[in-house]
Amino acid sequence: MVIINGKPLLDLDYDEDSNANIDANFVFDGFNKLIEIQTTGKRN
Repeated sequence: MVIINGKPLLDLDYDEDSNANIDANFVFDGFNKLIEIQTTGKRN
């Protein structure tokens, strides 16, 4: 998931992803338990 102009989006193409202010990755196991969250952000 990323946030672009305050709007959360999923499954982005390259143009959307490269213009994101926030990028978050969520990893779940086979039992749908959250095991990792990785986030990055940048200031425009």
